[in-house]
Amino acid sequence: MIGVRDGDQSEIKAEKLFKLPGTQAPEKEVFLSEAAKAMLMEDYEFDLNHKLIALPELDHHEYSSVVSKSTGSSREVIEADAIRAYMEVQDANWASGLLETLEAHA
Repeated sequence: MIGVRDGDQSEIKAEKLFKLPGTQAPEKEVFLSEAAKAMLMEDYEFDLNHKLIALPELDHHEYSSVVSKSTGSSREVIEADAIRAYMEVQDANWASGLLETLEAHA
């Protein structure tokens, strides 16, 4: 069995526990990226920076729900759009190390 953890978690290779690229939880990696923030502003007229200042204790698991409630779009659509914006600016080899590791252990 192989496990993949969030980017802010440690790897334990001996236990086949690996991590996503990045250094933060996936919600933070995506929604705090400049690409996702720009997309939210352009497509939804939603300023995530303003919301984060207004709600400094906002849990990152709630980012998409807050955007959804404010824009009237579904949480799933907001997440898909933010992920797409994030991925569009990633290097082509963004996850190559993880993919190679998973393939080697499959």
